[in-house]
Amino acid sequence: MRTSLALCILMFIVAFPGVCFAQGQVTLPDALRSNEPAKVTQPKKATPPQAKPEHSQGAGQPGVAPAAVQKSSPRPPSPADASRFTRKFEDTFTDNRNHWETGDHKFWRGEIRDGAYMLEHKRNELGWIVSRSMSFDASGDYMLEAEFSFISTGREGFFGLVIGLDKSDKLLKYQRYSTTADGVYMYTERVFDVTPYKIVFISDMVSKTDDANYRKGLNAKNTLTAIHYGDRMYLWVNGVQVADVKYKAPGGDKVGFMAGLECTIKVHRLTYKTITP
Repeated sequence: MRTSLALCILMFIVAFPGVCFAQGQVTLPDALRSNEPAKVTQPKKATPPQAKPEHSQGAGQPGVAPAAVQKSSPRPPSPADASRFTRKFEDTFTDNRNHWETGDHKFWRGEIRDGAYMLEHKRNELGWIVSRSMSFDASGDYMLEAEFSFISTGREGFFGLVIGLDKSDKLLKYQRYSTTADGVYMYTERVFDVTPYKIVFISDMVSKTDDANYRKGLNAKNTLTAIHYGDRMYLWVNGVQVADVKYKAPGGDKVGFMAGLECTIKVHRLTYKTITP
């Protein structure tokens, strides 16, 4: 009995019902399939780099670099912190061993008397400076301090602590931390021409500011302190910090003081100290 081709194909499909050839893919019979769910391939995720432990010191740890240390502005010592300072110069004016300028002159008068240096500026403009070279190093950390009092004062008379004075080509270049008799302080950089007797440059680093710590009145003693530490200049009045500014080193090596605008002052003490790190 001859079997037709179509019947043979039908009998083959009945005998093997799980086999087909749809689009060229093979599907296995259920008996041959795994009972586990098919694994879904996920795209690989980038593995984040493992954070290394931080160490303040990298010594003795191969391959581990020291952790970066955030530097903060150094804290300045206070004028009362005696352990941080080394005294380089101090004058309490019991005599004139340091050869300060004295005498009665047209514009000014200087005299050492009763444990003080008295300086009178006779004009009602500008001021008069006296200074000394005392191995002052403007690039190092230091403290300059002056205790003073007003004996008499005219219009806006002032006392100034003169820092890093340099004299060249008839020009005086210096920084001045000063206060009026009413306690208004300021910190400035100045260039003064002695030939026409006038100021040719002024830069206010701290503008005029009233200070509540200042003791007003004639004969009242006050103390101005300037501390250079790190990259800052810190200003103090009577042991209280009142301001700080970015430091700009003056060019000279002389330190002194001045009386300004028709006034007479007494300097009771002038001190220069370096600072121990």
